[in-house]
Amino acid sequence: MSAVTSDKDGTPIRDTVKLIQQMMSSELFMQLYVEDKVKYTHTLRAAFPTFAEEYHYLFKKIINRDDLTMLEPMLSSIEALSKGTKTDKEITTDIGEKLAEKYLYPTFGKPPPKDD
Repeated sequence: MSAVTSDKDGTPIRDTVKLIQQMMSSELFMQLYVEDKVKYTHTLRAAFPTFAEEYHYLFKKIINRDDLTMLEPMLSSIEALSKGTKTDKEITTDIGEKLAEKYLYPTFGKPPPKDD
């Protein structure tokens, strides 16, 4: 596992994300989310202090229940780049296409293929 896709403790980011999401889906945390967002945030931060500090923006997105569909492709891309199985140009193209499919094409349609 790449150091870029693991936290300081060596735990893979995707594993920590799953643990946080599991905790958030418990009845207690679902109730806290509605009734006391400050306590909800502090409790999750206390349970995952290294992750919350090291990946502050990602932690906020997770606990705010934001859309994380692009996280897995991005982590996989970082790993592919660090292993040398893909170039930065290939990764940029792949991620760009995924983002376009998600955000641009539904609104503006997919452009016709270019003739080379």
